[in-house]
Amino acid sequence: AAIRANKRWKKALAEYEAPPLDEAIDEALQDFIARRKGQMDDAWY
Repeated sequence: AAIRANKRWKKALAEYEAPPLDEAIDEALQDFIARRKGQMDDAWY
């Protein structure tokens, strides 16, 4: 069962396609991420 499960998750990961995202939403998210990263110091936890 463990071997079958391992093969299934690897196959699912290899076949994954990200769902479409509206360009306006993507741009807003990228802008938000850039602003938040600019407000925080780099941290290596």
